[in-house]
Amino acid sequence: VLKDATMMFYASTEDWANYEGIDLVPENKHLYQIPLWNNLVTKKGMDVLAADCEVDNDDGSTWSIQRVGPFKSTGNYDWWQFAWADVLRFKQKLKAHPEGLYVLEHFMAGVDTEGVALDFPPIHVHHNHINPGERAVYRVNGKWCMFDAEHCSHPFNMMAEQHGDYACLPEEGGADCYLEEFPNGYAKKVTSPMNFNGEMNDVRAPNSP
Repeated sequence: VLKDATMMFYASTEDWANYEGIDLVPENKHLYQIPLWNNLVTKKGMDVLAADCEVDNDDGSTWSIQRVGPFKSTGNYDWWQFAWADVLRFKQKLKAHPEGLYVLEHFMAGVDTEGVALDFPPIHVHHNHINPGERAVYRVNGKWCMFDAEHCSHPFNMMAEQHGDYACLPEEGGADCYLEEFPNGYAKKVTSPMNFNGEMNDVRAPNSP
């Protein structure tokens, strides 16, 4: 469902710093371009599902949705990493609309079983980025960029981003502020394929339920 998907789990910040984690999509292990990630282990019972769908609105716009999970965490400031290419299938949509696509709203966050956005605490959004480029960030060899920059990931050039401090105060909306909306008549224009990468942490005490 998600092109060249990468998902990794680290039980602590120390494990994250030492690249001692679990590869949640081991079938894509051959796509890593940096040897450090080849050392990740796999673990039964940590399967991840992914899905995407399109919901048409009455005004002619469309909600494009991609979801992954479920993720079960128990605190300890663990790390969940994820990335994939061709986010929201922009590449195919641009073939039908070569003049560009207009993004009117976007939302990136962890949610509970009811689909309610998770605030901080318990979940810290280290970052969620949508970047130009054909390849997901963990699948890029920097040497490619010398020959075809458009096929590389551009991690610091973003169409959309969310970080932990983007949530509002509770009385001003809390985690609902991860939904970014634009004034009437304004949008972000997309003219090339995009990729997604993000990291989140469960900041609760170790062994939390």
